[in-house]
Amino acid sequence: MKKQAIVTAVVSVIVLFSVTSCKKDGVYNPDKRISKVYESTIDSNGALTPKTLQQTWIWGDKTLEKIIYANGGIMNFTYNSKNQLIKGETDSLSMEITYKNNKYDQMTLYVSGETLVIFTFSHKNGKISQVEVDMDLGLIFGESFFASPSLKSAMNLVLPEPVTQSVLEISKAEKRRKANTVTLTIKYKWEKDNIVEANATFSIFGSSKTTMEYDNHINPFKNLVIGTAVGTLDLSNTGGDGFSKNNVVKVTATSTGTPEVANISYKYDGDYPIEKITESGVIYYEYM
Repeated sequence: MKKQAIVTAVVSVIVLFSVTSCKKDGVYNPDKRISKVYESTIDSNGALTPKTLQQTWIWGDKTLEKIIYANGGIMNFTYNSKNQLIKGETDSLSMEITYKNNKYDQMTLYVSGETLVIFTFSHKNGKISQVEVDMDLGLIFGESFFASPSLKSAMNLVLPEPVTQSVLEISKAEKRRKANTVTLTIKYKWEKDNIVEANATFSIFGSSKTTMEYDNHINPFKNLVIGTAVGTLDLSNTGGDGFSKNNVVKVTATSTGTPEVANISYKYDGDYPIEKITESGVIYYEYM
C-alpha cells in the first residue's frame, strides 16, 4: 500500500505540478471553496453505487490548511508570507516547493527523507512551458509492481490508460538498461488560460501526446497543485485539476496505436460544477 501511495503521488505531481497559470504561482484561494467531496462508482451490474464521503477540506482565513481522506490519511499544507504553498505532506510523503520571481522554480518529492523526484520548470509569457522531471526508478518502482494491477490502477488515477501503459513499458525498459535516473520532459501548449496539449518524452525513448477540450465554467481546483490525488479519490483524473481555468470535457491520449478518448460531463450550480460524470461514476462537490 505504501508503494502504491508513492507511485500515485509521483505520477500525480508529474501532472498536477507541471501546469498552472497565475500571476503568482502557488496561491490557491478560490472565490467558492470546496468543503466536501463524495463519490459514486459504477458496480459490476452497471448500477451507480450510493455516494460516499471521500474528502473533507479544512480551510483557514486565506488558505487551505488540510485535506482529510476517507482512508484516514491527512495532507497538511504550509505557506510562506505571500500565501504561496511551500510544502505539502502526509505521514510518509512530502513535497517542497521553491519559487523564482513568484513563479515555480523547483519542486522536490521526498519519501521518508529520500529524494524521489525533482521537477524543474521553464516559463514563457507568464505560463509554464516545460517541466523536466528527474526520477530514480530504483527507488520508486519495485520489480514485482510492474506485473501488479495495483500499480497500473494507481497510475491510471492521473494518466489515461494509453499513457499509463507507455510509462510502464518505458520504465521497465529503463530498468533493464540499469538506468537509475531517467528524465521525463513535458512541453505544453496553451489556448488563453487552458492547457490544450501536453507532449511527454522520456530521456532514452518513448513519448505520449494528450489533448484537452474544455467547458466555459470555472474550475474550482485551479492553482491547487498538490493534495487532490493522495488518498482514495483522485480529482485530477481527466478533469478537476490545478492547471486550467475551465473544466476538461474531453481528453484524447495517444502513445501507441489508436488514441483513447475520454468524455466528461458536469452538472453546475451557477458557474461552478457540483457533479462530474465519467464512465466510471460520479464525483460530487460540496461548497462552503
